[in-house]
Formats: sequence, C-alpha cells, structure tokens
Amino acid sequence: MMREYATSARKSELGPDEIMERALRSVAPEVLEIERCDGFRSMSNLDWWLRDPAARPPADVAALDWITGGPVLDVGCATGRHVEALRERGIDATGIDSCPAAVELATRAGYDCRVGDAWQPPAGAGYAAVTLLGANLGIAGTVARVPGFLSTLAAALRPGGQLIVTSIDWRMSTGPHEEFVAAQLGAGRYPGDAQLRLRLGDAAVSTWFDWVWVDQDTLREAASTVGLRMVDVMSWRHHYAARLVA
Repeated sequence: MMREYATSARKSELGPDEIMERALRSVAPEVLEIERCDGFRSMSNLDWWLRDPAARPPADVAALDWITGGPVLDVGCATGRHVEALRERGIDATGIDSCPAAVELATRAGYDCRVGDAWQPPAGAGYAAVTLLGANLGIAGTVARVPGFLSTLAAALRPGGQLIVTSIDWRMSTGPHEEFVAAQLGAGRYPGDAQLRLRLGDAAVSTWFDWVWVDQDTLREAASTVGLRMVDVMSWRHHYAARLVA
C-alpha cells in the first residue's frame, strides 16, 4: 500500500547527505539503498564514483559527447567524475554538490568542485553547458517545479549555451515500477512525483525527500514554457538524456 507523503522525521533519521557521507567514507563496502515511498528499494553502486578502476561508468556519461567546449558546470557533481571526464577532453569544467564529503573526494582528486545549491547556480556566469547527469533533473522535486528549475539553470548559461539533463521516463516502467505508476495515477498524482530516502540497511536511514522522474513529452513542454527547446535525446531503455537550448 502506498505510504502517505509524510515529511516529519524521527529523531534517529539523518539527512540524505549524511547517509551519503557515511557510504563514501566507510572503510568496509557499504550497501547504499534508495527506498521509494511505496517501499521499493534499489541498490546504488558507488564503485565508479569512488574511482574503482574496474568499475564501468554509467551509460549517461555518453551525453558528455554533446559538449565540445567549456566552461561547463556539472550540477550534482558528487565526487567529480563528470568534471574529470570533461577535463580529460581538455574542457574546462567545475561542479557543485550539496554533499561536503563527495566534494572533498573530488577536490582530493584534483578537480574544481564546491559545495553548492542546485537551485542557486552562479547566475549569468556564462557557461557553455550546464549538466545534470545521473537522473539529477529529479532535484526539481516535483513536476510542478521543473519549469522553474530549468529556468534557474538556464540563467547560468551564456547565449547559445546548452542545458543537458537526464531523467527516467516513467511511461516505460515495468514490474513494481509499473505498479507504482498505476497507484500514482489512481491517486491523481503525476506518476513521476515520488519521495525517496537513503538507507544503509537498517543501521542508518535518511529523512524523506522529494524527487521527480519526468517523461520526455512533459520535459519538452516544461522547457518550452521557459523559452527552451529540446533538440536532442539519447535513450537507454527508460533512462534518457536531453539537450535543451534557448
């Protein structure tokens, strides 16, 4: 049964960034889980983010191929792997993330990443591209907030710049995800709106936070309301990247 969207936190709960810090700093491997508000859990593999040479990069790193020059701002940069990939191509890139521990690891690796708020990027900074990989369009929180989020990010672009975002198209859901979509529709909610929390098993659990997965048609419409056009798409089953320009 779908949980109610409660926002109150038990005293034992930690913020999502605190759970992420524990996972990143742990000497022994930690199993980081993402729990959805209907109880479904998925595991998040941090090996690539921790620079394990045997780990394969996520598929959406291919979206960086759209970028031919900098400067670039990576929003939700985590440990700086996207910044690293761009710098290896000779492209000037910086990153911001809300998790200090992740930013510390990026800095130690030699990359320009800083603690920052995705909703407050440097306005008018003149970036050639702003990126949100790893389904980080979800930072918007709800579908109603997507246009405003896109507008905020676009304000950091120079004329002719591009906004590269990634998300999950809920219309391609199967199994328990399809059941979640059906429950959302039955409750009169946008199917991509959810609440999530991070877990390290039952030992540490974060507070709930809003997250959104946006289907391609809704993204195209949201972008158009703030003067952006969706000009390219890459897809990997239900996961996709979109290139938006003014």
